[in-house]
Amino acid sequence: MSSAFLFDLEDVLADVDLLPSIASDIGGSDDMAVLTRAVHEGAFPRDVAFRLQCLILGQIPLGSIQKIASQLPLKPQIQRFIRASRDRCFLVAHAREAWVQPIAADCGCRLFACPEVEPGDSVCLDDAVVLSEIRANGFDRIVAIGSGVSSVPFLAGADVAIAYGGGRYPVPAVIAEADYVVLEEGALCRLLQVL
Repeated sequence: MSSAFLFDLEDVLADVDLLPSIASDIGGSDDMAVLTRAVHEGAFPRDVAFRLQCLILGQIPLGSIQKIASQLPLKPQIQRFIRASRDRCFLVAHAREAWVQPIAADCGCRLFACPEVEPGDSVCLDDAVVLSEIRANGFDRIVAIGSGVSSVPFLAGADVAIAYGGGRYPVPAVIAEADYVVLEEGALCRLLQVL
């Protein structure tokens, strides 16, 4: 059986809150942290939160955003797993693709993120399209890992869903979708090795 591994970039791989770290460049980290927490807990619809994120981070030049993203600390064991299995690993980010591309490039795997439809304007990521595209690439099974509300659609569509709490505790909606709940990075990597 050929398995693909789908990681929520913001909630699983990043060792710090990604968007607040980027927003700190303009003194907006507190605002973005509140928005990020609200999105994680499901207080905002994803499309509304995405537009607000774009408004806040749109004030920062793309090169600065990419530089900050490329320097963010990532969870080292998860990053090693992704690099070792890069042909089977995918990152999903509910952020603009151009913002998080440096992280995917560093990991050497494919990124699914909010595409830019015209300069400065992006659309939200469609999780159903992500899952069908991965399946179309010949994978029989999708193992998805997430912790926030934005992870629920791709966890629900995966064959194996893992709620991961290595940074924040997974929200109840994620736990409800999960086949496994894992709270430690090493334990997650050991589980992924056997799946």
